[in-house]
Amino acid sequence: MDRSTICGNATTHVQKVTVVDTTPPVLTGVPDDVTAGVRCHQCSPVATVTGSDNCDANVQVTFTETKIDGACPDSYTLVRSLDGNG
Repeated sequence: MDRSTICGNATTHVQKVTVVDTTPPVLTGVPDDVTAGVRCHQCSPVATVTGSDNCDANVQVTFTETKIDGACPDSYTLVRSLDGNG
């Protein structure tokens, strides 16, 4: 903001505001862990998960899945990761 007087004297003031977002996004619809005796390849479908954030209206939710083989041919663990970036 610049201010000057009739005599041409002037002053300037600058205010710097820094915003730091320290609150992580919130994921909604994340399912609980499951241990179940299901038939081959009949695992539960991937959940529809949404994200919200106090500073970003467009939270992107990414999904990855890793299969860890068990002791038997049709025994395994699926590790599903959901990450929200906001």
